[in-house]
Amino acid sequence: MVELARLRAELENERAARVGVQSDLQICQQSLAALTLSETYFRHLTEYALDLITILDADGTIRFESRSIATELGYAPEDYIGRNAFEFVHPEDAPRIMQAFQHALETHGSTPLLSFRFRHKDGTYRILEGRGNNLLDDAAVAGIVFNSRDVTEQRRLEDQFRQSQKVQAIGQLTGGVAHDFNNILTAIIGYSELALNALPVESPQVGQVSEIRKAAHRAAALTRQLLAFSRKQVLQPRVIQLEAVITEMDKMLRRLLGEQIDFVTVTHGALGNVKADLGQIEQVLLNLAVNARDAMANVPHAKLTIELTNATLDAHAAALREEIAPGEYVQLSVTDNGCGMPPEVKARIFEPFFTTKPQGQGTGLGLATCQGIVKQSGGYLAVYSEIGVGTTFKVLLPRVNDEAEAVTQHAEKYETRCGTGTVLLVEDEPMLRELGLTVLAELGYDVLCAENGREALRLLQEHPGRHIDLLLTDVVMPEMGGKELATHIRERDPQTRVVFCSGYTEDAVFHNGSLEPGVFFLQKPYTISGIAQKLSEVLAVA
Repeated sequence: MVELARLRAELENERAARVGVQSDLQICQQSLAALTLSETYFRHLTEYALDLITILDADGTIRFESRSIATELGYAPEDYIGRNAFEFVHPEDAPRIMQAFQHALETHGSTPLLSFRFRHKDGTYRILEGRGNNLLDDAAVAGIVFNSRDVTEQRRLEDQFRQSQKVQAIGQLTGGVAHDFNNILTAIIGYSELALNALPVESPQVGQVSEIRKAAHRAAALTRQLLAFSRKQVLQPRVIQLEAVITEMDKMLRRLLGEQIDFVTVTHGALGNVKADLGQIEQVLLNLAVNARDAMANVPHAKLTIELTNATLDAHAAALREEIAPGEYVQLSVTDNGCGMPPEVKARIFEPFFTTKPQGQGTGLGLATCQGIVKQSGGYLAVYSEIGVGTTFKVLLPRVNDEAEAVTQHAEKYETRCGTGTVLLVEDEPMLRELGLTVLAELGYDVLCAENGREALRLLQEHPGRHIDLLLTDVVMPEMGGKELATHIRERDPQTRVVFCSGYTEDAVFHNGSLEPGVFFLQKPYTISGIAQKLSEVLAVA
């Protein structure tokens, strides 16, 4: 009996021990499950994070990388794990990043926020921004943890925003001074032309006055470039055929390029027409041709090719470009086989005042002006360049179905008596009012003068029966501007022609930088022959 009781007691103890072991085992299993769940949870957080999470050994070897490396940079684990991270950093950025990495190793701390270029699997470089943390002494990690993200698109948008702010600032500056500055230039050009017409050909002053006029024209050209760059230029759009424009400019372009450059034009198919300002498009062509000529200065067999073709941009193709909508376009390409441009120069060529030419040989506004003109015309300007191969500029302009107008170039002529009729000249600037009175009288017109709209109306009240053939008025004037005055004049006599003068676009007359239908415009600064031709054209309109 005693033995049986002892055995029973041992059995109970064993059973109790087994229950305890099972309880401990259950606790261990629960703990292991919780640990596994926690590990899975944090691994998923890491592997599926949108940011790049990288663990590096002390020598920079990549030991772990989150799965976002595939979507962000195109690498599979076998392409990446086990390689040194600095292999992928842009050579120009590597010394700075290695220094920050070494500092983190020595101080057992984190790096400052770093920005650097990192190679994508396709060979291009993306801009990464991130921070590293030294956890080599942490047994659970034993590595350098680096968190980063691709900020390439963000930087592009920031650069685009800064560029647009620069454009806006220059546009505001240009607009603020263009009106007054062009008034001054109009007076300088006009009075210098009057002086040249009055001086004997053999007079020693002819050369001096000619230099004054030449300097004024250069200043006027610079102002026009600034206005065009900031998309504040007054456009007078018309339907044109680009092939006809190039044909008309052929002799000028060949003279500009010189005999050492082979000049070729190529047209593909039946081209559509575009609606643009003819003078502005000619300026774009001239600027691109000059740049091409300079790029081919030391090329043995220099060749410039202008190519024209129709182009269709679908939504995908338009999305790859900035500020252009899907649709039908005419594409004008200007290609040279010159020196080409490195990426850092290509990235800045449309910046205002950026130039690679020696000091005094360029304003840095040529390509910025081209871009401004093309964009203001609803188009797009792109550049493709390779060192030692050459450069291609592609201009895309919206295609229109309207019939093109004839493209002709008129030589300016100044005839002292070429006009008849009465002109009402309204100009608030005294020196321009006096200049206009002199020029219009020499051209043969009867002239009435007023310094603003209200004075012009009072003047007409004093001459109730006087017929006004043409109103030549400034746009911005005190008391009453040109647009309001023109309304009153047309109410008085609908047959009166109106020509607005301005050195800057004003919303009261222009819509998005273009003339409203039926509006005639004379851009300041104007020449004597320019005003003679404009008035003759307007009065000849049926």
